[in-house]
Amino acid sequence: MKKIFSFLLILNIFLFGLFGQATVDPNNYIYDQIRIWEVRGLVDGKIIPPFRPYKLSNLNEILELVIQNGNEKDVEIAKAYYEELNGKAWNISLENLFDSKVSSGEKEFMYSMNPKFYGDLAFADNFISFGYKIAFINRTGDNNDFLPLYESYQYNTTFDEGVLGPFKSYLDSDQVLSVGNKRIFGQTGIYRSAYGNYLKDNLAISENSHHAGNFSLTFMNDKICYSQQLSIIGATTAYDGSGLKANKYSNFHQITFHISPIFDFIYYETIIYGKRFDPIYLSPVLYMAAQGIGGYDDNLQMGMAFKVKPVNNLQFAFDVFADDLDFNKLVKFNFQGRHRFAVKTGASYTPANLFFTKVDLDYTLITPYTYSHYQGNDTDDSIDTGIYNYQDGTNFAKHIGTIYDPNSDVISLNFDFNPLPRFYIQFNNSFVRHGNVCENYTSDEILELLQASYGQYATDGSIFTHQIIGGQQRVIQTAQDYLNLLNQNHIMYLVKSQIKMTYDLPKLWKSFTISFNADYKFVYVHNYGISNHLYPGGEIVYNSDSNTYTWNGHSYSQEELEANQDEIANYYKEKWINNLTNLLENYFTIGITLKF
Repeated sequence: MKKIFSFLLILNIFLFGLFGQATVDPNNYIYDQIRIWEVRGLVDGKIIPPFRPYKLSNLNEILELVIQNGNEKDVEIAKAYYEELNGKAWNISLENLFDSKVSSGEKEFMYSMNPKFYGDLAFADNFISFGYKIAFINRTGDNNDFLPLYESYQYNTTFDEGVLGPFKSYLDSDQVLSVGNKRIFGQTGIYRSAYGNYLKDNLAISENSHHAGNFSLTFMNDKICYSQQLSIIGATTAYDGSGLKANKYSNFHQITFHISPIFDFIYYETIIYGKRFDPIYLSPVLYMAAQGIGGYDDNLQMGMAFKVKPVNNLQFAFDVFADDLDFNKLVKFNFQGRHRFAVKTGASYTPANLFFTKVDLDYTLITPYTYSHYQGNDTDDSIDTGIYNYQDGTNFAKHIGTIYDPNSDVISLNFDFNPLPRFYIQFNNSFVRHGNVCENYTSDEILELLQASYGQYATDGSIFTHQIIGGQQRVIQTAQDYLNLLNQNHIMYLVKSQIKMTYDLPKLWKSFTISFNADYKFVYVHNYGISNHLYPGGEIVYNSDSNTYTWNGHSYSQEELEANQDEIANYYKEKWINNLTNLLENYFTIGITLKF
């Protein structure tokens, strides 16, 4: 048995994996480095594509500019990336990760061994390029146990696991085919995509989302940049994001106006729909007009953004993502009502000769029910138990946009350091507030949720919680008439501090290198349990024979049930409150990667 296991591991290492980092992974650190160079003025933002990851020829253009214009440290970094991208067409690496978690006195450990084969192929002077990665993630535990709240797993593993001795083995594969020159090009493949002025978390398309089948087109010049992308994504159940079905699509397009050398203005739209494919969304037209042809049934959002760089080394950005706005109330300066939107703003400072290379200060706000689009069945438009939602802002049950839940706001402060060649340090801090909007519901609304079937409505305040109850899009009035932004009696507060270090040793022999990384996270959560369901369905059962209702072992008539609705509602609220607790966690990761 040991011989078989050893043979399978060796086969894993040498026969599998195509892992093209920079050209298939928007989380690669090269994009942090490019942001530093852009803000410092070494790279003109007009030549930077809107979607990450970038085409190989665009990456080369950026690196060549830095090699030509940067200081000694910039040139060294850019040359290392250029050699990585344009050296061998294939690479093999073996990543070893040792994870541990200490929470409430309990300790957990996990070991991962991840062989990867990756590279980039280029043809016709980079007019055609193909970035690829195929890997196997072999781990001894469940990765979800080693992720803090509001953090995404960086591998695109699937449910179809294999078992190799103590390891659960998952396929992790991404490929991107790019065709075109540096100003007009298309990309297609299966990979994570990202769009926005921020790294690691954006309102429309975020690096945190699961990978998808993507088809994108981009046109760039000195005045405008237009791009659009079709993503084939996975639908999950409306209650908790379980299960998985096909036939869900996300379309996105944006246009950037380069108003001046220091100011860019952006307009974008995104639309999510399913159970059919509609080619009209492939046209470069306003999605609102296209949506109207089909009866306004699809999930449309619009966004506006801008970025300003008044001087080199300093950049400001602002982004507003509108899901649903009650304009009749807004024109009267009434900010209560169904205002579903998200806002993100921040500043980046990238000094050339200080002890740190970049500092980012960002603020994010997401109002209740944003991204949580409703979809009922085809008969009476009601939400059935186990119904799939083809219109919410998720792919594979992961947020397509910002990783944070609706009814939250976040302040983050991040530092990047590069004290020595090939030695990178990131220090990330965030403070999160989040409330479960269902705490605001009235007693009669709670009574109706308790009478629903179990698994019919989500009351955890997550992206799966929406303001519709019953058929024909009948709304929960508390959700329709009030904003309810972080005004609950119980708010969760989360503080997270992280220090992440990576050191790449110089080449030891020909193309053989060793990299070390260490990661420590401190997480404190006040009122952990906010995201538990408040009012589970199936608690009040109607008995048609006696025309009565059974709750908590007692029988009630309709009149008695309504007379006791406050008592019933408070019973569930108190039960939920009593389960709130404080949580202190420490996460440690040590990694060693061998690359050939």
